[in-house]
Amino acid sequence: MKLTKLALLIALAAPLVASAQVMEKYEGFQLNRMSNNGRFLIDGVDGVKIIDRKTQEQYTYGSNYYLGIGNSISDDGIVVGTHNELSTPCYWKDGVWYDLPHNVPEVFQGMASGITSDGKYIIGLMSCGRLTGKAWPQTQPVLWSLDESTGEYVFSILPIPDKDITTCSPQQVHGRYISDDGNVVLAQIVDYRGLLQYQLVYNKDENGEWTYTVSGAEKLIKPEAEWPEYPTRPTMPKPEDYLTQEEILAFNQANRAYTDSLEIVSLTGKYPKAPFYQDFVKERKDEYDADVLNYNIESQSYITKLYAFFDAYEKNVTNDNFNTGSQRLSANGKYYAANFVFSGPEDPETNQCPTYMSPIRCDIESGEFYHTYHSSMASFSIADDGRILAVTPRAEDKVLTRVPYIIYPDRHEEYEPFEKWIAKECPAAYNWIQDNMKYNVDAADSQSGVAVRDSVFYGSIRMNPDFRKMISYVVNPANQTYESYYISLDDENYGDDSVESVSSEDNIGVYPSPTSDIVNFYGSISSAEIYTLGGELIWRRTGDEDSVSMKSLGAAPGIYLVHLGSAGGYRTERIILK
Repeated sequence: MKLTKLALLIALAAPLVASAQVMEKYEGFQLNRMSNNGRFLIDGVDGVKIIDRKTQEQYTYGSNYYLGIGNSISDDGIVVGTHNELSTPCYWKDGVWYDLPHNVPEVFQGMASGITSDGKYIIGLMSCGRLTGKAWPQTQPVLWSLDESTGEYVFSILPIPDKDITTCSPQQVHGRYISDDGNVVLAQIVDYRGLLQYQLVYNKDENGEWTYTVSGAEKLIKPEAEWPEYPTRPTMPKPEDYLTQEEILAFNQANRAYTDSLEIVSLTGKYPKAPFYQDFVKERKDEYDADVLNYNIESQSYITKLYAFFDAYEKNVTNDNFNTGSQRLSANGKYYAANFVFSGPEDPETNQCPTYMSPIRCDIESGEFYHTYHSSMASFSIADDGRILAVTPRAEDKVLTRVPYIIYPDRHEEYEPFEKWIAKECPAAYNWIQDNMKYNVDAADSQSGVAVRDSVFYGSIRMNPDFRKMISYVVNPANQTYESYYISLDDENYGDDSVESVSSEDNIGVYPSPTSDIVNFYGSISSAEIYTLGGELIWRRTGDEDSVSMKSLGAAPGIYLVHLGSAGGYRTERIILK
């Protein structure tokens, strides 16, 4: 692939003074992948664009969706995906694309899907039938492990079940995600008919052997389900197989005469009759006729058994499902999230059950599921502590952006608006979004014809494993172009010369807490700001003040956040006003 290396143009909105948080806006980008350390960002919609935030360089490949698609990226910038129309798994490193090695002949589908943060393991899928000798499944999980002595990846195939939950051979098994230690893999299995999707969770033991556990199947199949055997389609007899040598010669002669006759149709106006193999079967005709009769009988039986299986299928399934490709594995391998599709209560007016989709979380060790029954959410990220970042789907005719929420592992039925969460977690980031992602467009100026009044678009957010770094994209209602942002709530740290956090030698802080009025500051403070939990800035240090009266600010009793800056970085502390 030809490398296009461009200077990265980033519209940066400056964060608050002395704050080590990072807030960046990217005009014209649809950012949808990010390395866990936040250094590398990917726009993988039209080809793939790779952004190195440390060096401020951009790499652009192709203009087609399949060309170098960026599915995942490691902390040191290894991008995995595929090219050649989804048939060649590959990875990108230091400006060069490499094909991943394998020993599978005639691959018609192959893809690298996930990579560990350290780049040592890559998970993916391939059509391995030519190697395994089995036509089904069409794809199965494959793994590439880095041999550090050679710097090359080593290919292996993960085991798969012979039967799906409907007792047939599975149609597809896709390797999707791998934990950062390389010991847990999340795969999606598709049943024989291509209608049901559920999960396989792989674990690697101390000897390096992989075993799998089926996960979520009990939600798709009724407990009382009984399955008839899926019938084998009979093979139609081929008349050419019954021809003697003399009969083959006779057919070939007739076929040549037929071909010659076609050349003079325009002169004679007569179309010749094409020869058929069955018309030349003479010596073994009785045997051929008997086999054809037997085939017709078996075909009728096959159809009867097939419809019986379809009837059983309809009775046995719950009509619930896991949304295709929606799985997300936590980096520590303890949880996965997916989008669960389920039926709601019957509508008395239509006598139909509406279908909904909402996030579901699985505790991998216990196998226990927690389902958030909300009809319009989809999971986008899952943290190492089990929190889910979910968003409402985009409704093209009503709104221009998705609305994100945080779902907590100990409060499954609750979901906190991201707006409220970010205001509490980092008021500086909250204020930056208010200033930089607010849109005000008249209907006449909007390409969608929808007026947007002072609306803040949080967009399609994706977060790293500790939920301290995030990317998101929105659609600008004025011109229907993408705009993205990147936010880090902590210091940028790539393991080199990045900014250090406040050290113990800085010794900055506030006291007392609780307080009835006065808040005092100590240490070599260069800046100080006080925010409400809703993110409202109520005071900023403008001189060398070493204290402030909360009553003089009109502050009501409650909890407040104090952002302190020094030469070494920043610190956020909470104070309680009685």
